[in-house]
Amino acid sequence: MYESFFGFKDTPFRLSADEKFRYAHNNYKRASAYMAYALEQGEGFVMITGSPGSGKTTLCRDVISEIDSSKIDVINLVTSQLQAEELLRKVALEYGLPAESFNKATLLTSIHKHIADLHSTGKRSIIFLDEAQNLTSNGLEELRLLSNLQEGKHSLLQIVLIGHGELRESVLRPGMEHIQQRLIATCHLEPMTAEQTEGYITHRLGMVGWKTDPSFQQSTYLSDIPGYSGRTKTS
Repeated sequence: MYESFFGFKDTPFRLSADEKFRYAHNNYKRASAYMAYALEQGEGFVMITGSPGSGKTTLCRDVISEIDSSKIDVINLVTSQLQAEELLRKVALEYGLPAESFNKATLLTSIHKHIADLHSTGKRSIIFLDEAQNLTSNGLEELRLLSNLQEGKHSLLQIVLIGHGELRESVLRPGMEHIQQRLIATCHLEPMTAEQTEGYITHRLGMVGWKTDPSFQQSTYLSDIPGYSGRTKTS
């Protein structure tokens, strides 16, 4: 009923990330610029962190959608509490390699050969790992070894880590210097301001057909923000 009342052609707010609905506020643009710079470098680690719902997954899906697949091969994985060999197996399977019965050494060799073959055709390889705060310490170490793979002077693989604040704490803690040395860019997505929140809501509503009729009081947008007590109408 409310869809027809507001003139919606689609659902404006979903739990799943959808890059078509991205709202490019200042924090989002800054993170996107960091990503663009880092991917141009073509090596090492990129780390994007933020609280749940801050737009990390949407940002990465947005970036991936703009990548030229004729020049860059991308796999996008959601991680869990995987040990090193399990993580390697997941990467290998995503590459379409027959990895079910491979041991760790064979997995590494197989992955290395695959991305080296891609490099020989002029393609770079990037792995996006979402929910990377779930990675174990030995899983992170295995990723570091993968990021070290080279063909001559050229790095074969770049890795993008996306996760909650715990990921940043894990990577920057003492004892993880081997990862820190390979970080080429990091960015933390800050929560939206009150003004950005209002802009985000109206952007999403406009994407599905809302024409500002009926209009909303400003308090409707900001009533859950601590300290807000305004009652001014937007129109």
